[in-house]
Amino acid sequence: MKTKKAFSIVELIIVIAVIGILAAILIPVFSNIIEKANAKSALSDAKNTLTNYIAHCESNQKAKQDTCIIVEKAKGYYAYGYFVSINELIESKHNPYKADSLQDAITKLQDANVFVSLGADSREITATLSDISNNVLVYEGYSLQPIGELVTLDREQLGLVQDESYTLVVTTLPERLGLPLTWESADETIATVNNGEVVAISHGETEVTVRYGDVFATCNVVVDEFVEFSGNMAELKTLIENDGSSVFVKLMKDVELEDYPDIFPITIPKDKFLRIDFNHKILSYSYSSVDNSIYSFFVNDGGGFCLESYGVFKDGAIYMGSDYTPDYETSGYIIENRNGGFVNIVDTIVVAISNSKGSSNQAVCNTNGTLVVNKGDCDGGSGVGIFNGANGRLILKDVTGISGGEAGIINYGVIEPITKGGFGGNTCIRNYGLIKEISGGKFNGNIAIENIGKNAMIEKI
Repeated sequence: MKTKKAFSIVELIIVIAVIGILAAILIPVFSNIIEKANAKSALSDAKNTLTNYIAHCESNQKAKQDTCIIVEKAKGYYAYGYFVSINELIESKHNPYKADSLQDAITKLQDANVFVSLGADSREITATLSDISNNVLVYEGYSLQPIGELVTLDREQLGLVQDESYTLVVTTLPERLGLPLTWESADETIATVNNGEVVAISHGETEVTVRYGDVFATCNVVVDEFVEFSGNMAELKTLIENDGSSVFVKLMKDVELEDYPDIFPITIPKDKFLRIDFNHKILSYSYSSVDNSIYSFFVNDGGGFCLESYGVFKDGAIYMGSDYTPDYETSGYIIENRNGGFVNIVDTIVVAISNSKGSSNQAVCNTNGTLVVNKGDCDGGSGVGIFNGANGRLILKDVTGISGGEAGIINYGVIEPITKGGFGGNTCIRNYGLIKEISGGKFNGNIAIENIGKNAMIEKI
């Protein structure tokens, strides 16, 4: 009598291992196939909805408008924008979004400026269209916005001394399905990072990265020690402009200069990081004639510039102007930030133009970089506190005061949400660009906010 040969334990282990390997290979493939199928189905629903919308406009003899369409598919939410000017339906590159419902998806997408209202006629029109499935919402008079990075950090450059720490703040667009935040430091012997908290370990330079799916943001971290500075303005210029990726300066005395314009501007070169601890001291330049006035005290030419005070006295100042009220007009800046530079004014640091005539004077001119003011004070004298250019980004965090005889702020670029702080001037804010939100603050001018031109927009008040 013949007996059937059974599988050996080794053979069974091999079979199970092969099945495991195949599953590891095929499950991601199947998931990708399903994801692509959902995206294709959602796009088809959006195109059918757009056809219905165009037919609705034609049958009612009404003009088409830019329109946003949101489609739910397998608990993912897909955003599309129809642009009348090019007659095309554009898909958000960050589809699908995560939300609890269609209405929750709308709220999150609006809060994150994925699409925004174009005016008073903006409205939901889903119910007025025929043959629309219940997994679709249609918003007429809304525009899908170009979306940049999905994740950003509050600091692109960070200067620390040894054993000091700083917690980076992450901003993301609406949550996407299954995307955690992951952090890493390129060199943990210089600085470590854990859930955004950066700790300085030793002198040097490294890069901290936060990843969110297939996108990421980075912060350049410099760990150095402060140079206690007791010299004059020329020596300060030499110290700042010399070779090297960073310089940390702690003022041990007031540094003042009069009627010697040849020293200025003091330039922070591209990729260099300058950190000044004012230590209850001031930097000052004064002039007695228009010939001795200067174009700018500091020029941040693509580097990083942090003005702070970590001593007992949380204050300090940079002044520029005349010792008396002159009978001539001047034009100049205390800080010009350009070429993608980053300027951070923290603590009670005053940046002020004093006793100068001229509406074109600006305490800070943010031509095309990022300017953060956190409890700082920018006073433009008879001119402007802060000028934010068309490619400038302005972040205001509980500012002490921003004012100027002409205007507190003139904005052509983007101002992140304003939640608190004091603003003054003939016009507190003269806006030609985008203000994302105004939910707080004290406005003590003849005109609080003035919107000028077709590009002027305040998304939320």
